[in-house]
Amino acid sequence: MMEFNDTIKITVPRITLVKGKLIGKYRSDLDLSRTYSDIDKYFILDVYQAYISDGAIDKEQDFELREKLNKNIILRQPIGLSLFLNGEVRHFEVDLIEYEVTNPILFDVVSEQKTSFGTINADIKGLIRDTKEIEIPIESGALTGLVEETEKDGGRYTRYEYIYEDVKYFGNWTRKLITATETNPFGSQGETRTFEGSTVNKKESWLYLGFRWFIYTVVGLLLLAVLPTLWPLLCVIALFWAISFLANRYSRFGSFLNSFLSILGLLFYGVISLLYLAFWGVAIYGFFHDFSSKSRSTRNQRNTDEVKHQSEPPPRKDNSYIPHPSPFPKDKGDKRNDNYPKVNDEWITNKMIWQDYESKEYSGDFAVLKSNREMSRVKRNTLLPDESNQNAYWNSIYYQLVQNDFQKLDKIYEMLDSIKESNNLNARQFANVMVSCVQHIPYVIILNDKCNPNQYEQKFIKEYLRNGGDCQCCARFGIYSPVEFASNLRGDCDTRTLLLFTLFTKFGYDAVVLNSDLFGHSILGVSLPSRGVYKKINGAKYYVWETTAKGMELGELPSEISNMNLWFVVITNK
Repeated sequence: MMEFNDTIKITVPRITLVKGKLIGKYRSDLDLSRTYSDIDKYFILDVYQAYISDGAIDKEQDFELREKLNKNIILRQPIGLSLFLNGEVRHFEVDLIEYEVTNPILFDVVSEQKTSFGTINADIKGLIRDTKEIEIPIESGALTGLVEETEKDGGRYTRYEYIYEDVKYFGNWTRKLITATETNPFGSQGETRTFEGSTVNKKESWLYLGFRWFIYTVVGLLLLAVLPTLWPLLCVIALFWAISFLANRYSRFGSFLNSFLSILGLLFYGVISLLYLAFWGVAIYGFFHDFSSKSRSTRNQRNTDEVKHQSEPPPRKDNSYIPHPSPFPKDKGDKRNDNYPKVNDEWITNKMIWQDYESKEYSGDFAVLKSNREMSRVKRNTLLPDESNQNAYWNSIYYQLVQNDFQKLDKIYEMLDSIKESNNLNARQFANVMVSCVQHIPYVIILNDKCNPNQYEQKFIKEYLRNGGDCQCCARFGIYSPVEFASNLRGDCDTRTLLLFTLFTKFGYDAVVLNSDLFGHSILGVSLPSRGVYKKINGAKYYVWETTAKGMELGELPSEISNMNLWFVVITNK
């Protein structure tokens, strides 16, 4: 079984500010026997054998070189340094990447023609680049896109590469998850695997396999009786049956052939089934109808089946750390019957009045059907997330919630589109209107459990609840879907970003949702011309948008959470 860790130790670069007393030998190409005021003004001092005594680590965080006295003082590297650490004096040799020398004093000056030698004493402050080892939660940081795969103990494992403060590392090995919906006629039916590496239970697989072989045998005998001309095809099918047995008997061989054999197997079984049904259909209809009427009926039935097939939604794609692209239509004229009141249905309407960043006032209604709100709530409480890794987990939740609600917000789309047209807004102005509208809604934290601060370890949640912050408890996943949020106007960060992501997708913007596990926060990313903080994704700049605070414009983010290496893409509409 693969080893599974909660944390990992990595070595990251560190910049340390030190200060102390500088003493060293110097030489200069000019006579330095003048007054002190002339030192900085006229001469360049080449300082060698430099040493910093009484060194200390300075807690000043932001060190920038000022217009300083030492622009004519050059220090030869490395420099000796003594530091008082952990109760003792320790000695180092360091390279200063930036330094500032002040209050220089020259003594023991000796002049030889145009060259002077002597000793310099001064105060010094400088930056040292070194490294430190830190322990972080596993799978912190951003995904790089690199994936490794291996096989062990009969199972297939993958792990993903992350980047944290410019340091790359791999996360835990995870066993590929196979659920009942992912099985196929040539795979291990009934087999269940977990990414944590639990053993595979094949008891149900062999029961199902025996039943399946019984059905195959009965169908095969019927085919031999009614279709004797299909011997070559039956031989090919028999070959696939044999390969199917090997695929189930030997897991590695089966995992390699599963996808290929599933497609071919289903095609062959489909052909046999259609021929078998057509044979009996012709025989039965021949007793009652002439050939022409039978032909028309068969053609009409086929057309009906094609229309039904085209109306079915596309199958759900497999979730991985790669966010889902948008499956949602973007034309504003697309309507569905479930957007209009049914019998005993009613509209839930919230009157919205807000100002954009230029203090211009707008108003409109957030209106959704009560039946749609209930369907969205049921969807959220019954959806099945992808648990292969944390990124895929949230991607699958967001994807399903947005996909389910996309066609249920037409009244809001119409309201916003009316504001855009009547005010002749460009893309950036219209984006400002939508985000400022959501920022106007009071913040309410949405929790999966009770609103008890003692139940949570996250500092923000604990302090927020202790200070009497508004809270909505017992919402699965700690989030509301876009329709739910539009109906109750109660939402925190990811509830807001999800609604805005849906709106931006509808109106054709290139947008993403960005989450950070370290900061416990969710923000929007939009590809619009701007300035400020952005995350680069596939060569494009996505400027961040904070949705929980009024007045925060595109590209603005508090400095303490602005390290974009700690934010990952959850869902994208491109």
